[in-house]
Amino acid sequence: PGNIYSNPVLMKSDPSYISKLKALPLVEKERLLYGSWYARESASGYWKQHWVTEVLYPPARVLKRVRAWDLAFTQPNESSSKNPDYTAGVLMSKDIKSLYTVEDVVRIRDRAHVVEELILNTAKADGASVVVGLPLDPSGGGAYVKGLQKRLLEAGFICRLVKPTRAKVQRFAPFAA
Repeated sequence: PGNIYSNPVLMKSDPSYISKLKALPLVEKERLLYGSWYARESASGYWKQHWVTEVLYPPARVLKRVRAWDLAFTQPNESSSKNPDYTAGVLMSKDIKSLYTVEDVVRIRDRAHVVEELILNTAKADGASVVVGLPLDPSGGGAYVKGLQKRLLEAGFICRLVKPTRAKVQRFAPFAA
C-alpha cells in the first residue's frame, strides 16, 4: 500500500500536507496518511459488542418475537464471488419490561433454493407465533419475495414484507442507540 511517506516529492512541495492529512476524519486519514485502502466507515464503529450484556437464556415473559431476514443468494466461488454477502436471519424478542433480546442469528451463503429451505426450516423451529420479516428491496426480486411470503403464509406462519426506505446503516442507527 502506498502512503504519503512513499511520495517525497509531494511532501517537499507542500510540507504542511501531513498536518492536513492528520486533521482528516478517521477513515480518510487511514487511507491517505497510512495507505490503508481497506479502511471503511463500517469498520470505524457503528456497533461495539461491549455495549450489550450477553444472557444465557431468552427472556421468560416475551410479548413478541420477530425474525427479520436480509437476503443474498450467492455461493462463494473461485471465479467471481470469493467473499459474497450472507443471507442472515435475526430472531429478536421484546419482553414485558420493553427489553429487546437478540435470541438467535442464522446465516448462510448459498443459492436461492437452499436459502429458502433454511428460511422455512427456521420458521418451523421458531414456531408459528414468530413474525417473519422479509425485505421487499426496490433493487429487484420482489416477485420472488412475494412468492416466498405466500409459501410461508400457506405453511401457517405470519410473514410481513418490509420495504426499506433508507440505507442499512440509517435503519440500524435506532437499534444501535
